[in-house]
Amino acid sequence: MEDYLEMVYRLSRDKGYTRISDLASALNVQPPSATNMVQKLSETPYLKYERYGLLKLTESGEEVGKYLL
Repeated sequence: MEDYLEMVYRLSRDKGYTRISDLASALNVQPPSATNMVQKLSETPYLKYERYGLLKLTESGEEVGKYLL
């Protein structure tokens, strides 16, 4: 899970969000695998998952992302 949070943080620094396809590519996993993990992470207070693959970190998610770098 930490790998996913760290990568979402890295990928979303410029735009404030990233997409499932970008995350899957960066982690060398298939998009369905990334989607499954993102859905689990969206149940935590760290990540918001919106339809069509948009991922946004919450404030606490950004703090964790910074820590994991």
